[in-house]
Amino acid sequence: METSNFQTDIIVARGLKTGKAQVSVRLKERDYGEVKTAVNLYVIEHFIIYPDYEIYVLPYAKVNFNLALIKSDGTNGRRLTPVSLPSANYRWINEDTDKAKVTDDGVVQCLNRPGAVHIKVRDLRNFFYYME
Repeated sequence: METSNFQTDIIVARGLKTGKAQVSVRLKERDYGEVKTAVNLYVIEHFIIYPDYEIYVLPYAKVNFNLALIKSDGTNGRRLTPVSLPSANYRWINEDTDKAKVTDDGVVQCLNRPGAVHIKVRDLRNFFYYME
């Protein structure tokens, strides 16, 4: 890069499809010699939970949540593609089980305990990715 008159220590990579890729890097630095390393990049599907705002409900109320994948339409625009629920690829998580229960199809059943509940969705194909 320096030979092309680019001076930076940041490199941006764009994922073209979902999955894992290993990127090898070789740096030629006069003071350090040649430095080689490799990193793993993970490209995951971007999804959202909707409704995506805080909801205040009464005891024993039910709230239906949905998932949608955010896809590029090829013209710098985005479109939402709904996910059919229940889905084997996503798991709904609620750590406040004394306040509410959540089913595999995104239905939250509130109980008779006041307080906040944080609903999360885990993409089971990408073990580290959560959406709240």
